[in-house]
Amino acid sequence: MKAAGLYKDKIGYIFTPLSKTVAGFRISTEPEIRICFGDGVDKVANALKEVINASKENVPTPDFKRSSEESKEIARKKMERLRIKSFSDLDKRPVLYCSAELHSDMIILEPMAHDSDGGVGYVDTKKSEKIVIDFNASDAEIVKAIEETFARCE
Repeated sequence: MKAAGLYKDKIGYIFTPLSKTVAGFRISTEPEIRICFGDGVDKVANALKEVINASKENVPTPDFKRSSEESKEIARKKMERLRIKSFSDLDKRPVLYCSAELHSDMIILEPMAHDSDGGVGYVDTKKSEKIVIDFNASDAEIVKAIEETFARCE
């Protein structure tokens, strides 16, 4: 199943494909796209479609124990390109997060809530909070659905 993660922070959005590993969990993969507020609805809608389409199944499971200077440099460049100080900042307020999944030609957007149990990251909100939009809807309709989903995030 095609999936993406969408973040909203003080300067705009970060959209990333969520690819499923051989081990069965999802990870952020390329292309991770930064869109600033004011860039236009066409850029936002096209970025969402691009990251959903870039989502893959059965990608190699990363070795999280292995840390090299090369991987640190890649992470540093990625943070610079996304205009963030740390990836952990994406898990903290006031950043909002929602997930997107593609089923047939429908995008299902699900708002997420900050983990209130003291954990890091996000947890599901009420299942009735999902917003469904046609993949081929107009750019304005897609952006409206994204904004409505972020408005439901906690």
